[in-house]
Amino acid sequence: MAFCHDKGLIRYFNVLNRNLSDTIPKIVVVSLVKDYYGGLENYLTQEMSEKLEQLTKMREDSNLTTRRKIQKDVFDKLLKSKAILQNFDANL
Repeated sequence: MAFCHDKGLIRYFNVLNRNLSDTIPKIVVVSLVKDYYGGLENYLTQEMSEKLEQLTKMREDSNLTTRRKIQKDVFDKLLKSKAILQNFDANL
């Protein structure tokens, strides 16, 4: 009876050994991937922050923005005036 019990115990430890043999590499790979993605996330965050700073510094001068708005308003008024004059000519 002890011999049968020993075989069962040996099978149990073989199964346990196989499961650990499969699990440990998976744990190592998951750990490496987490570290890699953590570093990648930090790198990308830093790069995006720097690019955002550069874009912010490249903002157009507020005087140019104001002038552009004024010119657009004048252009819109000229288009309306042209439409009115064309309508007036059509009625004559």
